[in-house]
Amino acid sequence: MTLETAEATWSERLGGAWVVLVRDAYRARRLLHQAAGIQPGEWVGVPANASHDLAESVKHHKALPRFLDFDAHLRLAPSGTRFTWTQVVRGLWQPQNA
Repeated sequence: MTLETAEATWSERLGGAWVVLVRDAYRARRLLHQAAGIQPGEWVGVPANASHDLAESVKHHKALPRFLDFDAHLRLAPSGTRFTWTQVVRGLWQPQNA
């Protein structure tokens, strides 16, 4: 199976969403930083319970993690950041039509 075929198959499975397959999480996060336009020195909101890898990824790309608290309903507290980077909790999230 070619990369293009794999991406097309995943896209179809996800209801036509754009899919870009990359080799590892580091490359995926780098692409997301670039696509979002996150600038060096810019604050990025990160949930207080985020993984170490996520926080380090933000720092590695020269952005500054701002750890965000949760309110009484377990929602992220408001922040003054332009971006908030969260991560999926495995086993609890499923794309629509999956």
